[in-house]
Amino acid sequence: MTVKTLLRKLKLASNKVEYFKVPFEEHSSALDADKLKLWTKEAEKADNERGEALDIYNVQMDKGYLSFFFKELLLIILSPIP
Repeated sequence: MTVKTLLRKLKLASNKVEYFKVPFEEHSSALDADKLKLWTKEAEKADNERGEALDIYNVQMDKGYLSFFFKELLLIILSPIP
């Protein structure tokens, strides 16, 4: 990859972070504090240990609304910001 490509991707990623910052904070504040601490601890462990520890990011869900929701969320994340 060229430097120009990397800079473009960095700018796009930075825009996505700003775009999702408020919804992420709203979602996080609505979570149970104990679950949030547990998930944070698991995420830190996964970041440090890698390998099988990363399995916590493998989402398992029933088909239906949640599956639709996550597909829609993925489309939003991957789409350009207006």
